[in-house]
Amino acid sequence: MKRLVLLTIICINFSFGYGTFSLSGADGIVQAFQDLDKEIEQQNNELIQKYESEIQPLVNEINALTKANEVLLKKIQALEKNRLLNSENEIFLLEQELNLLGNEANINAEKVADE
Repeated sequence: MKRLVLLTIICINFSFGYGTFSLSGADGIVQAFQDLDKEIEQQNNELIQKYESEIQPLVNEINALTKANEVLLKKIQALEKNRLLNSENEIFLLEQELNLLGNEANINAEKVADE
């Protein structure tokens, strides 16, 4: 019986518009979203400032150092090629000297044999 009375009261309230829900009224949600938007914008601005003041200079420095390292590595590679070429030339000249000494020894041996 109590349920029937309660149900009747609720039906009457809804039929006269007392318990209806409407988005047209100002219930504070708009203000809450505006506050949230302001907070997000403030945090974004702080992050942008931190990036521009702290991170960007480090990135620029890293880029400059990377370019300098690339230049130095190219110089090192050129010097290494030069060193290898000089080493090969030295080996060739030592082989030539060995051949000449062998030829000189053969000539000396022939002279000794002819005498």
